[in-house]
Amino acid sequence: MIELKSITYESLLPLLTDIPINTWFARSVLVGHADGKVFVDKEQDPASVYICNGYGMTLLLGKSDNEIFNDELSHHLCTLDKCEWIQAYPRSWDVFLQSLVNNGTANLSVRVNLNFNRDIFEKNNNAPDTSGIDVISGTSDLIKNIDGSVVPKHFWKESSISMCKSYVALINNEPAAVAFSSYLHDEYLEIGIETVERYRGMGLATKVCTALIRYCINEGLTPVWSCRLDNIGSMNLAKRVGFIENLRLPYYIVNPRVQA
Repeated sequence: MIELKSITYESLLPLLTDIPINTWFARSVLVGHADGKVFVDKEQDPASVYICNGYGMTLLLGKSDNEIFNDELSHHLCTLDKCEWIQAYPRSWDVFLQSLVNNGTANLSVRVNLNFNRDIFEKNNNAPDTSGIDVISGTSDLIKNIDGSVVPKHFWKESSISMCKSYVALINNEPAAVAFSSYLHDEYLEIGIETVERYRGMGLATKVCTALIRYCINEGLTPVWSCRLDNIGSMNLAKRVGFIENLRLPYYIVNPRVQA
C-alpha cells in the first residue's frame, strides 16, 4: 500500500459519488475537515483505496481482489494500536473482509443507515419543554473542550471545528450532553451525540438532538443518522427523533485486543 500525501486527497472525491452507503466520514478526510490517512495500490489512477478517518471509521473502495494490496492491508490491520471500524463498497470486498473474521483479525457487526422523516419528528417532539434545563447553541471554545468518546474534537480538526454545529445541554453551567454535526457536507448533516455518564437517563439526548434537528429544518439541511445495530440506545433515540431504518450493511470491527 502507498500512503498518499494529503494534497492529493481531493482528487479521490469522485470515487464517493453514487455510493449507496453513508460515506460522509470518508469525505471529511478527503476535504480536510477531519484527521485521517489514505492508502492506495498506486498513486496514479488507483484501483484499490483505503480511507481512514482519525476517529477510527474506515472505507474500502474499488478493486477488491488485488492480492498485493490486500496482503499489505491485512498486515497493517494486524498492527493497529486502536480499534477500527471498516465499511466497504462494492460488496465484493466481503470476501476479503470475511477472511479477516475467519482468522480472528476482525469481528463482524451490522451498521444501520437511517433516513429522516419530518412527520414522525413533529409527531414525537411537539410538546413544550418544561424541564428547565438550558439547551444552547455550542460555541467552538465550548465544544472543543467537551470530553467523551463521541464528541466534536474527535471528528473535526481544530482548524475546522468552527464549522461544527452543535447544541449543548447545561446543568450547573457545565455541559451534560451534546448533539453535533459529526460531518457536514452540502445539505447533509450527520448527527453525533454524547451524554455525560452521570446525567444519562434524564432525556438530555432527546433534547439536544431535537434542537439540532430543528436547526436542520430551519436551515434546509437534511439530518443523517448511522449507528451499529446493537447500539440499542442510539437506535431507540434515532426512532424517537424521526429516523427510519433505510439500510443494513456489514461492519467489520478490528480491535487489537481480539486479534489472533
